[in-house]
Amino acid sequence: MDKNSQTYMIQVSGQVTGPHFLEDLIRLREQGGLPDYAKIIYPGESWSQATELRDSPKLLNSLQKLLNSSDANSIVMLGLSRNIVSRYTDAYTQANAIATVGSAIKTVAVLVGLLILIIGLMIAASTSFYAFFIAVVLACIFTIPTYILGILVSAHGQTQLATLDTAVNSSRHLSNDEVAEILSKRFNL
Repeated sequence: MDKNSQTYMIQVSGQVTGPHFLEDLIRLREQGGLPDYAKIIYPGESWSQATELRDSPKLLNSLQKLLNSSDANSIVMLGLSRNIVSRYTDAYTQANAIATVGSAIKTVAVLVGLLILIIGLMIAASTSFYAFFIAVVLACIFTIPTYILGILVSAHGQTQLATLDTAVNSSRHLSNDEVAEILSKRFNL
C-alpha cells in the first residue's frame, strides 16, 4: 500500500478524528492542530497500541521532512485533487438525476393525458360526445402544466451539467487526466 494512501486516526485532547491521509496530517501540523502529544493509531493497529506523536519519531520526522520539502505541496495537491474529483463526480450524479426526473415527469404527463383521453373516449362511446370534450379539456388541464414542469426540471439538470462541464474544464487544480476521468464518468452515469 502506498504510504500516501494509508489512513491514520488521531486523538487530540480526548477528541478522536479520522481517518486522515498523510496530506491531512501535514495540513493539520501546518495549522497547529497536530501537537506532539496527539495520539496516533497507525493502519492495522488498535487503540490500545496508540502512541503519542512525540513517541513516534519516524512519523514525526517524515512529517517534518515533508513540511520542509517541495513534496508537501504535491502530497497536499494529491489529496485536494482526489477530493475535487470526488466532488465533481457526485455533482454530475446529482445533475443527471435532476435531468432524469424532469424527463420522467414529462413522460408521466403524456401517459396520464393519453389515459384520460382513452377513458373519455370510452365514456363518450356509451353516453354522449360531450364526455369526450370534457376528457380533452381535463387532459389538457393536467398534461400541459405537468409537461412544462418536466421541461423546467430537466432544463435545471441540463444547466447544472453545463456549469459542471465548464468548471471541470477550467479548473486549474485538475490535471488533463483527471479532467478526462471526470468527463468519462459524466457520460457513463
